[in-house]
Amino acid sequence: MLLTMRNSILLLGVLLYVAEIASTHTSQAGGNASVQLFMTLDDVVDPYGLLQPQPGSVVRNSSFVLPRGINYATGAMVLAVLPSLQDISVWEVYVGNTTGWEPLQSNSGSAADFVPQPPPPKPDDICGPSGATECSLEILRYTTTDFISYSGAQVVLRMPDKPFPGMQFPLPTLKSIARNDATGEYVLFTYGMKQTSSAPARWRGASIWTSTDRGLTWAQNLNVTLPPPIKDDLNIIFNRDQNGTPAFVDMQIYDEKNTTPNEFGKYEDNGGYSRRVLTAKISYDGVTWGPDLDVRTPDALDPPDLQFYRFRPFYIGHTGRLAGHALLYSPAPWIGLNYGRQPRHCKTDVSQCTLGSSCGRCHGPHLYEELWIGPRNGSAWSTLSWQRPFRAHRFVPSSVPHDAFLMAQPATVEDQGAHIFLDATGVYTVPLLRFSGIYSPSNGEFSTQPLTLGARGLQGLWINAAAGWRGRLVTGGCDEGCSAYIFAEVYDAATMTLVPGYTKETFNVLENVDGFAIPMVWKAVAAAQRTAPSPVVVRVYFRDATIYAVGAS
Repeated sequence: MLLTMRNSILLLGVLLYVAEIASTHTSQAGGNASVQLFMTLDDVVDPYGLLQPQPGSVVRNSSFVLPRGINYATGAMVLAVLPSLQDISVWEVYVGNTTGWEPLQSNSGSAADFVPQPPPPKPDDICGPSGATECSLEILRYTTTDFISYSGAQVVLRMPDKPFPGMQFPLPTLKSIARNDATGEYVLFTYGMKQTSSAPARWRGASIWTSTDRGLTWAQNLNVTLPPPIKDDLNIIFNRDQNGTPAFVDMQIYDEKNTTPNEFGKYEDNGGYSRRVLTAKISYDGVTWGPDLDVRTPDALDPPDLQFYRFRPFYIGHTGRLAGHALLYSPAPWIGLNYGRQPRHCKTDVSQCTLGSSCGRCHGPHLYEELWIGPRNGSAWSTLSWQRPFRAHRFVPSSVPHDAFLMAQPATVEDQGAHIFLDATGVYTVPLLRFSGIYSPSNGEFSTQPLTLGARGLQGLWINAAAGWRGRLVTGGCDEGCSAYIFAEVYDAATMTLVPGYTKETFNVLENVDGFAIPMVWKAVAAAQRTAPSPVVVRVYFRDATIYAVGAS
């Protein structure tokens, strides 16, 4: 009988809740040895068979809703989703509410549209009838326990404090928020248009705002040390430095300057012939930042003109593991006025451009979001250690009706069995711990790393796996659709000898199962044999199944 996900969700929710109480936000401490994820082949030991990493994707989920009362069509976006430090059942949601200039321009499609122009004022602008073009930007703070009902909005930051008529320069754009759970310090990155000399100096380029009162009030730090090169995409996460010391990490995009034309591709865009690449900086207080560390560039397995346009790192619940999604991009030839990113970003007159030429220096369309898997040691700063096993896979499927950039980190909600992404285009989810798994079409095996047992010992072992049966023969019975199985055995990690009674021959084989925390049970194990030295190694045998995680309560 198929073990339903809902039943296993309840069990896993209890297991992860206990782990969370024992070590609040273990992700910031560097990992959870009682839960192991299998996302790439580096995560398995002594593999046998044709094992393949299997990527997950987000899906639109109408069971959850966005904070209401926001006009997302005018450029508002969900900026951050963070668990409350006072109540682990509560989530803080931060929304950037702005008049912006992201919506299509009123004159889009005309030959004059090669210079960015802000849209005309709208009746529902948050600045009201001031006549300002871009007059204010707000951060709204909500709280929720279920991503269905939200508290009322609190305006925790507004730029400028008092909007004024005739303001023509772009306001800073909101980039990312992270928090040091140990100190309660929040850090916000914004970025303003440096070339706009009419803007106040404190709004040009990268700027940092901090909060120490649960995100209720914010102050700009004017003593920011953020050494170049700096681009306009700043993606902050609280992680650690090269020595394991807790620190903020900015996984930022910057322009790698070309030394010759066409070095990074055939076509020029609004950034010229340079390309956008990924690097990282470290700060212990969120204000003073060190130099760039590893620089990650596209490689020989990528298209010759590929660029990394944005990168959003995040924790997978409280497992200590990292994942991220990179927005991929490449410049494009001149196609026409309605082609490419809208509103159009062009640097030169397009009236004389011909089809297929590198003309206009226009911003091309983005490609898609690519799922990256973080280093096993949990160090976000090591960009060269991030793995890219799913280069051709769309983390946001093309079936999604809108581009979903997923700017905010996901919330892990165990009792709903999901990682929840709030995006301006809707709410998206990934099944619990299923960003990536290991699949074998035929008979496969692998062992875990040493696994720390919990209070229930070997009786607390569980597996997150998809091994359902499907299809039937037209004449009755089942054949190729019913080949999935899972069984396992347990070794003492110190001696690598089998634990008595916990062999594959005595395992209650799992068939036609799909669940987030399926109990692993061995037959007729005597009471004296139900304990084992901790840690242990679990060897998993499986076929036509995907294994995502093994854990112990």
